[in-house]
Amino acid sequence: MRQSVISGLYWVQQRPLLAMLLSAFCFALMNLCVKLLPGLPNHEVVFFRSLGLALLCLPGLHKLPVRKLDQSIQKDLFLRAFFGTLGLIAYFYTLKAMPLASAVSLQYLNPIFASLVALFLLSEPVRARQWLFFGISFSGVLLIRGFNGQISGFALGVGIFAAACSGFSYTYVRKLRGRAAPNQVILWFASFSLVLLGPYTLLNWVWPIGLDWLWIGLLGLSTYSAQVLMTWAYQGNKRLALVAGLNYTGLIYALLLGWLVFGEQISLLALLGMGLIVAGVMLGSRQAD
Repeated sequence: MRQSVISGLYWVQQRPLLAMLLSAFCFALMNLCVKLLPGLPNHEVVFFRSLGLALLCLPGLHKLPVRKLDQSIQKDLFLRAFFGTLGLIAYFYTLKAMPLASAVSLQYLNPIFASLVALFLLSEPVRARQWLFFGISFSGVLLIRGFNGQISGFALGVGIFAAACSGFSYTYVRKLRGRAAPNQVILWFASFSLVLLGPYTLLNWVWPIGLDWLWIGLLGLSTYSAQVLMTWAYQGNKRLALVAGLNYTGLIYALLLGWLVFGEQISLLALLGMGLIVAGVMLGSRQAD
C-alpha cells in the first residue's frame, strides 16, 4: 500500500502547479496535527516531525545514484536545513500561540521573502506589478490578523520571522534543482533538526498519551508528502514566484479546519482578508508567467 501511495505521488512530479496545491493540503493536515498536540512541548513536536521525515526518507535512498556531493551542494543543503529548521520552530510556536488561520496567514507572507531572495540569489526578476499584487495579499493578511485580540505583538513578530526563514529555505530548494534529489534535500532538513533539538528533547521528555500517537504518526506522513510535493513544485517550474504564490491556497484549508475542528469563528473581515490574499496571489502568479 505504501508503494502505491509513493507511486501516486510521483505521478504529479511533472505537474508543479498541481504538486503545490496538493502540498498545501498536506501542510494543512500537518498544521492540524500540531494543533491537536497541546500537551506536548513545541520542541518535542518538531522533533517527532523530523524523526518521521527521516524514517520515511531512508527506504528510498538506496535507489538514488551514488555520487559525492561537492561543497557548494552541501552548503546549499545546509542553508536550506538551517533556515528551514529556524522557520519550523518559530512556525510551530505560532500554531500553538494563536488561532490556526491566523498562524497560517502570517506564514503565507513567505512568497514575498522568497521572491526577494530569488531576485539576488537566482537573478529572477520580479515585475513591478507583482510587488503591487504582493502588497494586496499582505493587506489581506493584516486584515485577518489585525482584528484578532488573541494575537500578541511577540507572536506576530515570531510569525513574520517564521515566514522570512521559510522564504529563504524555499529559495535554496529552488537553487538545488537538478543538483540533489528530493529525498536528499528532505533528509538533510530532518537530520539537521534532529541533531539540533535531539539532546534537549531527550533531557526534557514528555510521553505522548492516547490519541497523541495517532496525531504524531499523521504528522510525519503528511509532512513527508507535503515536503516531497513542495520540492517537486519548486524544482519543476521555471519561475519561483508562480509556484510560491499557490502556497496561499492553504489559508482556505486553515480557515475551514479552524472552524470545523476548533470552533474558531470566521468573521466577515477574515473572509474579506482571505479574498484579498487569493486575488493578490492569483494576479501575481499570472504576472510570473
